Amino acid sequence: GQNIAVSYLSYDSSGQKSIVRFYNFGSAGQNQMDNRIADFQYSNVIIPQLEYLDSQTCVAFRSDGFSVYGGESSVKETATVSTDQKIQSVFHDATRIGMIVNAADSGDFDLLVYNTAGRQLLDRKSNFAYRSVEFTGDEISLYNGAKICVFNMYGVEKFNGSYNGTPQEIF
Repeated sequence: GQNIAVSYLSYDSSGQKSIVRFYNFGSAGQNQMDNRIADFQYSNVIIPQLEYLDSQTCVAFRSDGFSVYGGESSVKETATVSTDQKIQSVFHDATRIGMIVNAADSGDFDLLVYNTAGRQLLDRKSNFAYRSVEFTGDEISLYNGAKICVFNMYGVEKFNGSYNGTPQEIF
């Protein structure tokens, strides 16, 4: 609980840029101005969401992909994944990062999963009409209120069906 990351959008004469700034409020940040330990700038990119996967790993979900940062007293960008496709959804757990992007050639979407080093673990096309997506153990679950579709990490569709009622939570 000593680190915090913030993202903000800035404009100057060179145009729009997003800045991801890291602060450490422990002993590592005491010798730094305003406890700031790292800054990363991205031109023409919006970064609407930052998530800590664990105490030392942070992911910045960008309008064109994501960046992973590691470290506690000094932070470094450890992985970057970019896409030209429109990102529909992002999701994560402690070791994996997922994105759903529009497929370039159809109305379907691509379900993409990466590890925190930026290595792609899964690329699976689907056309399931989902509202939410999450990792559930070693599987990926897509929900839409009346139906669920479950893929394993090899891209095999394990289940695609409906259920009665409106569940509060599926686990």
